[in-house]
Amino acid sequence: VNVAVMDIAMPDENGLSLLKRLRAQKPGFRAIILSIYDSPTFVQSALDAGASGYLTKRCGPEELVQAVRSVGMG
Repeated sequence: VNVAVMDIAMPDENGLSLLKRLRAQKPGFRAIILSIYDSPTFVQSALDAGASGYLTKRCGPEELVQAVRSVGMG
């Protein structure tokens, strides 16, 4: 997996805690958070947890594809 797309709100675990755990196991792990939350606090929390990018669910498919490509290229 080059880039994972994750949500903050997930049924069994908070996406940010999962992201932290995955980054601890695999430091090069890259993820984009795709969330309904657009508050700067959520964005900063995601970046602090190790997210490589953050998009809201209102983004268009082209924006998501571009973000995945960009993060995938490093």
